[in-house]
Amino acid sequence: MQFACHDMQYVILAHDRRDQRMRGALVVNLEEVWQALTEVLDPELGLNVVELGLVYEITEPGEGDVAVRMTMTTPGCPMHDSISGSVEWAVMHVNNVASAKVDVVFDPPWTPDMMTLEAKNKLGWGN
Repeated sequence: MQFACHDMQYVILAHDRRDQRMRGALVVNLEEVWQALTEVLDPELGLNVVELGLVYEITEPGEGDVAVRMTMTTPGCPMHDSISGSVEWAVMHVNNVASAKVDVVFDPPWTPDMMTLEAKNKLGWGN
């Protein structure tokens, strides 16, 4: 997995933020989470998961807890584990995030219409 070298850092980061949550110090800026996800690329297309329209919803169900509801371009996407793991890793590195949960769904199914115009242009699918 591409983030293997960060595993220990990830565990320490999560532990430190759980300690902060116990002290009532966590407020997550969900815009920062959206921005962090622009760094997560679909390795086959070279575009980020936000511009591809793969991220449906980001919520904070509890203090410091972030839930991402997203999809893949196809149900059998071979990059499923890599992309969802990268999303979780990116979310955990946003200030004040104590835990991250990524829920991959296929309803509604992804279509190219969900991509931003910029993404369509990058792929040569624009007007």
